[in-house]
Amino acid sequence: MLELFWRTHKWILRASGGRLFARIGKLPVLMLYTKGRKSGEARMNALSYVPHGGAYAVVASNAGADFHPGWWLNLRGMSEAELQIRGKRMEVKWREAKGKEAEELYVRFADSDARYAEYWRRTKREIPVVVLEPEKET
Repeated sequence: MLELFWRTHKWILRASGGRLFARIGKLPVLMLYTKGRKSGEARMNALSYVPHGGAYAVVASNAGADFHPGWWLNLRGMSEAELQIRGKRMEVKWREAKGKEAEELYVRFADSDARYAEYWRRTKREIPVVVLEPEKET
């Protein structure tokens, strides 16, 4: 049932250019476009984010699973990606937040959605916090 929800959610986001269903709970949602690291095929993932200055922070939580989500593995093989928020599509450079910055961002996620605190407790892996910095609109 959860998988059906996410597929439908992604379809509606894509079809509306990110204008409909642009929130999950209290957190806004962006669409991240990457390429498959093995297939080279275009991929789109709907991700909750928190604003971070002029950038956007996302979390590779994978719902607390003990393995990284595919989008994070794909992103690590790219220097740039694209994202779309409410009809605006832009190229972004990314970086992994570290130390105090990562901790503060993760707390912001957990304060907005208690599930993120649960994800942190559930997994043994370090959950990456990724900062997506806009380059230019496409």
